[in-house]
Amino acid sequence: MKRTIQLSATALLFVVIVAFNNNKGPAPFDSKYFNGNWTYRSLYNAEPNTPFANLEFAQAVMRFKNNSGDSIFGILDMGAGYALNLRGKVTAC
Repeated sequence: MKRTIQLSATALLFVVIVAFNNNKGPAPFDSKYFNGNWTYRSLYNAEPNTPFANLEFAQAVMRFKNNSGDSIFGILDMGAGYALNLRGKVTAC
């Protein structure tokens, strides 16, 4: 029997969007634009001449759906049964 370990944690996702509408102040932003799958890559902090292929630490898929208004919810899927719940607010400034 194959066992899959499920890591379930909540990560607070801070997203700051800078959007100005002809200097009339912040433009409204709807988090529905984040809906879909996004690639997440984590890299090692290394010397500047390190080949890019040697920098990858981790890769995952961020899946966002049914977002609207200023709230955003999703999952960071790291494969092999590991995932983090994502929750946050979109802030225009």
